[in-house]
Amino acid sequence: MKSRLLLKVLIGAVAATLCVYAGLYVYRAEKYASAFADTRLGDSPETVTRRFGASPNTEFPHSGYFMGFTMFPCTQPCEHQLWWAEPNGLFREQAYYFEFDVNRQLIRKTHYEHLDEAYLRWQERSKEGMKLMLEARLGWPSTKAAQLRAAKVAVLVRLLEPPQVDPRDRSWGPLSKFLVIRSWKGSFTAGAIMTAATTALCFGPSCMAQLIPKQAGETAVILSLGDVQPIYPIIYAYGGDEAQVARAAGEIDALAALGAEHGRDSSL
Repeated sequence: MKSRLLLKVLIGAVAATLCVYAGLYVYRAEKYASAFADTRLGDSPETVTRRFGASPNTEFPHSGYFMGFTMFPCTQPCEHQLWWAEPNGLFREQAYYFEFDVNRQLIRKTHYEHLDEAYLRWQERSKEGMKLMLEARLGWPSTKAAQLRAAKVAVLVRLLEPPQVDPRDRSWGPLSKFLVIRSWKGSFTAGAIMTAATTALCFGPSCMAQLIPKQAGETAVILSLGDVQPIYPIIYAYGGDEAQVARAAGEIDALAALGAEHGRDSSL
């Protein structure tokens, strides 16, 4: 008798929890939908945020951070982008995006009702990149020497133009076109043009978005496990500051020379 009573209490508690959760989901979903509908062009980020009643996600021009609703980055005249994911997204995945110009005025709003197909392809490619890292036995973190040994491409490059999204395949994210200045490994010799997926596909603690060139003329040292264009996955990237790039290139020089010396010794 007691066991039956306990079972009924548990069933009732579970049912009540589900009802509360469902009610909360409906309330928050309707609140977000209403906030989106009430937002008008020209509104400020603060006004939009107050309507949603929750802190937004933020993206800036050429951001490498995506959550699956769009692979298009915030680009001019967009200065920054705020977005909110559907609350309690257990039942569906959608989001509300808002783009603001340099004057902090809303210039575009978009309701994404499903995950971006381009993002899903990017996600699969990301898994492939992580698999390549594991196969190369690159730990977290891994040394620069280990990265150079595993890399199929190791180059010093100069960015020819700001990263751009290829409209034919957005799943790569913004692509960077480089002029190869120097090559330590791989088939890209000095003077070659190389396209790399540096913004959307960057793996490892030594591959940080802020160190990847964004302005034409900037240089970078790049190491990749792949050698087919667009080059990915990038496992090491250091760019922007010329002195730091020169220092990184010097370190690769030393490691390459050490590797060549070991190769000669082993052949004797």
